[in-house]
Amino acid sequence: MADDEPSTESNGEEADVEAENNKSNALNVLIIDDSSILRRLLSEIILNRYDVSIIHAENGKAGLSFIAKLNGKIDLIFCDLDMPIMDGKTFMKHMRENEKLKEIPIICLTADTNKKTILSCIQLGAKEYIVKPYNIKDLTNKIDKFLKK
Repeated sequence: MADDEPSTESNGEEADVEAENNKSNALNVLIIDDSSILRRLLSEIILNRYDVSIIHAENGKAGLSFIAKLNGKIDLIFCDLDMPIMDGKTFMKHMRENEKLKEIPIICLTADTNKKTILSCIQLGAKEYIVKPYNIKDLTNKIDKFLKK
């Protein structure tokens, strides 16, 4: 998905991140999606329901960079599958290869309803998947599994 807004990082070398509701003792939720519009929408949904800090990254490489900066202190990750620079499947492979990071729950975000895609997400370690466009009730039910209100 192309972004309507220009990115400050075009090469993905550094994490293009934004933090919302940054509280030092809050749970950290990382949203990785190349669409700033979808990142903002998901952030609003989460922040209206949970007391968390939200971190945004525009691709998997930027997400990994930010996770490294936080020493893996991420409580939940939402990850789009189809992104430039590093896609969601490659991101999940990197996460699962690292003993310290492989237990962080990942919820895949995809517009693809193909069962093979969903199965491949689960095989790569995703705990859940959400099909775009988001169904708010489905989304919050899945988030409830990982975050306490």
